[in-house]
Amino acid sequence: MDWKSFILGLIEALNWPLFLLVVILCFKKPIEGLIVRISSLKHKETTIEFKERLESVGIVSEKIGITEQTVKATTETFSLDQLAENSPRAAIIMAWLLVEEALSKKIEEVGINPGKNEVRTSRSKINLLVNNGLLSRDIFYFYKELSMIRNDATHNINLKIDQNDAQRFIELINTLVSLINSPQIM
Repeated sequence: MDWKSFILGLIEALNWPLFLLVVILCFKKPIEGLIVRISSLKHKETTIEFKERLESVGIVSEKIGITEQTVKATTETFSLDQLAENSPRAAIIMAWLLVEEALSKKIEEVGINPGKNEVRTSRSKINLLVNNGLLSRDIFYFYKELSMIRNDATHNINLKIDQNDAQRFIELINTLVSLINSPQIM
């Protein structure tokens, strides 16, 4: 096979994938709109229906008076405890998202608008709150210690974490979130 035959074969092999890529790029917005409207998927014997099941669950939850706040308060800890049983490391990582959310909400509540580029990380968010006198240094140090534990759990694959470790971390995270959410007396 000479180089001309190789190039020709390569072009023939890439025709359809390149054409499909161009079509997808040209019709990106309409395709996104269609994907959002998908209500069910079927592959061989498996069928998944999204919209109907979500709507029925939403109606039931409204009838029995479940609010979003009720769900958050009860399911986050329960699901994290459940996750801790199966994957303690994953539970630690997921619990940290509660801190991220609490920090973002606190910044929004107090009306600090530092610009999007300044508060991307949880560290920059808590620094912003501490520097504005909205959280104490003690809370910052508590945050910092938990952050180091979370980083170890995330990045140190040799670290042995059991269910009890994860559940204790979740308890500490809940304490930190409560401290972030509470009004501060400096």
